[in-house]
Amino acid sequence: MKFWKQAPLTTKIYLVVIGFLTMVFAALILLRASVAPGSESALRGWLMKGTAASDRISQTPNAAAGMLETPAFTPGTPWLRAAANAPIRLTPDSQAAPAAILEAGQFSQIVGASPDRQWWAIPVEYFEGGIGWVSAADVIAENGESAPIVQVGSSVAATPIPTDRLPLVQAIANVNVRSGPDLRAEKIGILQNGQTAEVVGRSEDNFWWAIRLPEASSSIGWISRDYVVARNANDVPIITMEPQIVSGGVPSPQSGKPFLTAVWNVNIRAGPGTEYAVVGTLNQGASAEIVGISADGLWWAILYDGTQNGRGWVAAAYVQANNTANVPVLK
Repeated sequence: MKFWKQAPLTTKIYLVVIGFLTMVFAALILLRASVAPGSESALRGWLMKGTAASDRISQTPNAAAGMLETPAFTPGTPWLRAAANAPIRLTPDSQAAPAAILEAGQFSQIVGASPDRQWWAIPVEYFEGGIGWVSAADVIAENGESAPIVQVGSSVAATPIPTDRLPLVQAIANVNVRSGPDLRAEKIGILQNGQTAEVVGRSEDNFWWAIRLPEASSSIGWISRDYVVARNANDVPIITMEPQIVSGGVPSPQSGKPFLTAVWNVNIRAGPGTEYAVVGTLNQGASAEIVGISADGLWWAILYDGTQNGRGWVAAAYVQANNTANVPVLK
């Protein structure tokens, strides 16, 4: 007691605080030892409930979907569900390298079958022809007997997805769209705050969505999950290869029409500026018919099948233009 009386006030305060914390720590140890395993799990679940509810996007998309969910296809539509992670290939050949993955529990419409019906064709819009192939051994199929036989290289139209079931993302801030699922990949566009885009796939690490570019629906870009909110995207496939720009062709210029020739490989963009998405490439030496020019004279509009309006834009600095006296200015 003599020590306590002689001790400075600050020392007394420190000792009281240390004693109090020691008692609390001891009480927590005793409480943990006395709680039954089931009660501890319930307590942990209650504590974690608020955290889980605040997550904007789950890191495991299929967990929210539920393994027994029934797809919203019209009755009689052929469809399948992956029994395990099912490789999606460009051709119905087990030797072909997987280009995407349908995860266990994910489902997809069936749009065709191989002649021996050992492979199912499913819609994968960023593949050439719009379809990929999964082995029948890796999936459980429903109504597969009605799927038509499809030859390799054919294009098959899938039944349109109802609007309320379409996989979409909505930007919660202005966010860059890139050519690949990497912050170092080239920026090819911007998704404005509040703007939506259709989702066609996702990266293996679940950090990126592959989207259809709003400015050019035939082209695919990548967007970070951190800046968007997704819906109906649980069953989009994992893309395991670097996506290629899906684009139409450049028609040959008609005789007597204004045309240009690429001096170097030059990007074809959705609009007259580098802020617009890249929708294709005009290779060095290739020619295209000119249909217009930008108001500043820095961009030529050419006939191009890869966009909805049938034209694309190339920078005038990288091409040689001819017969352009009467080319109209386009906005």
